[in-house]
Amino acid sequence: MARKRSKRTARYRAAQEAAQRPADGNTQGTGAAAAGSVAVGTSDPAALTVAGATVDAETIRVPIHEEELGARTHEVERGAVRIAKEVVSEEQTLAVPVVEERVRVVRHVVDRDATDADAADAFVEGTIAVPVRGEEVELTRTVRTVEEIEVEKDAVQHTEQVAGTVRREEIRVEGLHEADS
Repeated sequence: MARKRSKRTARYRAAQEAAQRPADGNTQGTGAAAAGSVAVGTSDPAALTVAGATVDAETIRVPIHEEELGARTHEVERGAVRIAKEVVSEEQTLAVPVVEERVRVVRHVVDRDATDADAADAFVEGTIAVPVRGEEVELTRTVRTVEEIEVEKDAVQHTEQVAGTVRREEIRVEGLHEADS
């Protein structure tokens, strides 16, 4: 345990010394104290807030961030289904029984004396009209409901594969030497 602590302490001191070494007057620093890095022992508090690091007595804590891919859904219109009714005409034939009268003239042989009524009409020309009746076919159309349709929608769930790029931070340690190997 003491050996691990001395290694950590040595690394801490090495990082602190490296951060305080800008001999050329460059305030940006070099190595581990470059832009966006945390320099332990620096008097610049902005160096700690840039990377989100915190420093206590012997420990520098640098949070490492990573994006996580997630997905959510929202409704969109995918189109429409059109249901159309068309009027189609077709020829139908019906067999309809029809009644009509026919005239038939039947002669009977009669041998008798004419009566007074028969004698009054004898030898007078004339025409007798006999009405003949019959049925004529007339087409009628009746509208009937023969079928109904119901339009229903069902929600069907399936799985889609989606991909996206995520970022993560990785740590790279440079310029530190192990004091106690």
